[in-house]
Amino acid sequence: MITDCQNEREKRKKSVELTFLRSELLYDIRNNAYVEGDLMPAEAEHGRHQTIDVGEKGNIDIVTRTLNLAYTEVLDMLYPFTRKDVECGTTKDDVLKEPFDYVVEMRVPEEFSQTTAEYLETLIHEYMVLRVLSDWIGITRADRQPYWLARLEDMRERIEACKNMRTGRVRRTLSPW
Repeated sequence: MITDCQNEREKRKKSVELTFLRSELLYDIRNNAYVEGDLMPAEAEHGRHQTIDVGEKGNIDIVTRTLNLAYTEVLDMLYPFTRKDVECGTTKDDVLKEPFDYVVEMRVPEEFSQTTAEYLETLIHEYMVLRVLSDWIGITRADRQPYWLARLEDMRERIEACKNMRTGRVRRTLSPW
């Protein structure tokens, strides 16, 4: 049941849409993997090749599934803004999907700032790239995975902080004491 107060709050919200092109995400993933592989010692040529080939045929399926997972993690992190009711009769399957883009649709308080939305866009892009790289590097260079996991956790914390930013006026109740 929705009360009048809830309706009023919903009316005061704004829509924000953040779009992440798969091609841009893959470009950054490939560049970072190339640098990671290029830094490997010359005697580790096979490992270098595996690290750099993150976006090649066969490997791209792993990247796609991880990108899809990162996208749903972002939606979950931003739950207060991205919540959608499940439609009756909804069915899902695990068929590999390669979306052209990933869209984060949010309903935010009217005081939500443009600069915060832009900052959030940058953080989410970086989070999705790091999510893939931390998994991929864990497969090809397990010794370097902690570095990538630390960067990923930093992005997660920044997104959480963005979500929890105070967006309105602080109101303090008057106390007779």
